Amino acid sequence: MKMSIKIILILFFLFEAMQSYGQCDKIVLNNQEDINSFNQNYKGCSDIKLLIINDIDVDIKHFDSLYSIERITLELIININNNNPNMISLSGFRRLRYLEKSNTSLRKMTGEFPKLDTIANVIFIPSKYNEKELFEFFPNIKHIKNSITITEAITDSKTPYFTTGTNFEIYLRGISGVNSTIPEVLSSRIKTSHFKSLYLSYVKDFDLEELQIIDSLHLLDLQECSKCNFSVISKLKKLKRIVLTYFNESNNNFGTGFDNVTHLDHLLIGNNRVQLDYNKLFPNLKAIDKSFSAYRNDSLINLNFLDNVVPPPYTDTIDWPNNKISVQDNPRLNNCNSIFLCKGIERYPDRVFIYDNHWKCSKEEVLKYCATISSTEDEQAGVIIYPNPSYGIIRLDGLTSSVDIRIFDVQGGVVGTFHNASGQLDISHLPSGLYIIKLSTGKEKSYQRIVKMD
Repeated sequence: MKMSIKIILILFFLFEAMQSYGQCDKIVLNNQEDINSFNQNYKGCSDIKLLIINDIDVDIKHFDSLYSIERITLELIININNNNPNMISLSGFRRLRYLEKSNTSLRKMTGEFPKLDTIANVIFIPSKYNEKELFEFFPNIKHIKNSITITEAITDSKTPYFTTGTNFEIYLRGISGVNSTIPEVLSSRIKTSHFKSLYLSYVKDFDLEELQIIDSLHLLDLQECSKCNFSVISKLKKLKRIVLTYFNESNNNFGTGFDNVTHLDHLLIGNNRVQLDYNKLFPNLKAIDKSFSAYRNDSLINLNFLDNVVPPPYTDTIDWPNNKISVQDNPRLNNCNSIFLCKGIERYPDRVFIYDNHWKCSKEEVLKYCATISSTEDEQAGVIIYPNPSYGIIRLDGLTSSVDIRIFDVQGGVVGTFHNASGQLDISHLPSGLYIIKLSTGKEKSYQRIVKMD
């Protein structure tokens, strides 16, 4: 009993010590009264992991009692009710120096974060409602570690100079590039070697060439862009991932496409209502090393831009998006005959998804096409295996003697063994898919491919 009391006392004093040193986990403040009582209820909490402020009573006016907070290491979430008539003062955050992330609207905020010098992810959303630029809320920012999201205009005179982390991301959303100083301001503050990812969404009249720091881009994500000049993409050499989604108009200039891109880790095209010229966009693409996805493209009619592209190699890693090929919900896609898909199915049939396209583009139709490619090669081996594809019984023509046969799935597992086979085989027990047939006669061996259909 004495030992239990001692342990309880130790835990109590440890908790008090943590509070004294300002280490707090999650704090939720639901109204102005909760904010006013902060120092009483959370004494010494200068370092908070997660701070959530909810305007449940529609009465928040200021954050004055939060002056002891110096660091927020996970996220600051401020949910102000749209019916709140107040312009809310930020002055209570006057000691805040570090902020990991905040996806908060500043539309009804006044004041600033005067000592905030380091942010991991800038996702504050300003508004013309208060006629302030984004960085007027952070006049002394010195370092932005991971990313910045820009939804309104920024100017050079009101944007402080800051450093960034080495894998920096820029998100530009809902902006018009006409007479915009955003590219100039960002280009003068971010090192080219640090800039790795660019996301443009709902952007109009934007000239990518004006963002003069794109040479080191690894990821380019373009979503619903209109009247934009992307011709500078021809000089990009380090891209690993390209995303093209929600293109509703064919009024963007892609120049000569991604001329210098020969290998990608990921390529995703989706929700495009207009037909993009993928042959022109990817004239020299040779391999996709991890994943390819094409979904919900209203005008996609074929995949011939993949004719000379090698699909991802097989690996044991099955977490998305490694070794995944997905072609789905493309209503006009009536031709999926592609060596790219055949090789993908051969390597990892359970990770290739082809469905809900035009009826001529299904996995069954692709397997039939793959079989015609295989049969051409099989004829050269001296033994003809038919029908290919097969629904169960296959015949072997051209044999001069009986053979031993082993059947492998595309992952290398043995799924059938036949000794002294001569005329036909029954493979009706096998699930549908692509198989490798190994024929052995003494020291001679040959390999054939066959597609089993249900």
